[in-house]
Amino acid sequence: MRAAVVSPTERRLVEVVASRSPGPPSLVADSKERVQRVRAALTNGGFSIALGRIEVSVPDASPSYDLAVALAVLLSDPAHKHLRRFGWLAWGVLGLNGSVRRGEGPFVGGLHSGPAAGRIWRPDDRLPDPDDDAVISIVDIETISQAWDVFTSFASMEQVIFEEEPRMHT
Repeated sequence: MRAAVVSPTERRLVEVVASRSPGPPSLVADSKERVQRVRAALTNGGFSIALGRIEVSVPDASPSYDLAVALAVLLSDPAHKHLRRFGWLAWGVLGLNGSVRRGEGPFVGGLHSGPAAGRIWRPDDRLPDPDDDAVISIVDIETISQAWDVFTSFASMEQVIFEEEPRMHT
């Protein structure tokens, strides 16, 4: 199973991808330090990491990707399959207690240094280019739990906005 969360850099948006496969429980990322921060933040934030081997592809060593890594790990859980879709957006440096602090900016498109979580609504099939008229919703957050709440709330809103039948008034 594959799950992705988009995170900004100075020049572009990049994907942080978590891939889950059968096997003994393990979390693999670009560094032991990141794995320790993500594992501690998830545990102290009240989350558990589902069984299986989770490999996370991270663009570089910047701790600004920590929040995106943790959320991609949660999304890779089979229980959250209904939340996996293109367009989740998050950035911030994780504290071991589940708190999140600002990343190192500046970021593409004038995005602030966060921490934040959100959704890319349009384009809905790819990462927006710098010249796109993208539609993005961003919520400032302070903890990993709040970031997860943003994802689940936006998923609920999407269901209401895009799946509800239009009503005719007579």
